[in-house]
Amino acid sequence: MLGILALVLPWAAIIYLVWTKKKAGACLLDLGNPYRFAYYLCAGVFLLVALATIPVVRAFGLGWLFYTVFFLTFAVLFLVDGSSSRALTEKGVLLPRQLIRWRRISSYRWEGESNLILSMEGGRFSGSRQKLRIKPGLKEAAEKILRERLHAVAQ
Repeated sequence: MLGILALVLPWAAIIYLVWTKKKAGACLLDLGNPYRFAYYLCAGVFLLVALATIPVVRAFGLGWLFYTVFFLTFAVLFLVDGSSSRALTEKGVLLPRQLIRWRRISSYRWEGESNLILSMEGGRFSGSRQKLRIKPGLKEAAEKILRERLHAVAQ
């Protein structure tokens, strides 16, 4: 049972990521993914481990194939997460596997040129904050979109 769960959950996360991106609407500003290299590095490590299990499967039988698929699944998950960017979209702020709708954002502030702090209200995350590192040089464009969208929601 645990094995099936370990295989299903990463694929469910990938499907949810694609679904979340689709429901976010058009991208207004791509904020980038500052952790892209780390995600790709993890994907590479899981891929190498998956490849390393192939001789084990050959030597000890198909029962070990689960481990190959397990590590391959996580390689794909990290690859998908690494290739997705944070973005300001029509419907809200898109993060990997999460869409923060504009109506939930109560305020925002900047720390330096590349750290955006969102304060949220409502729902189970009332009073929570989300810190986003964005590509350098996008502060002005992001500020303009945030002001427009949050002002439209307030009215």
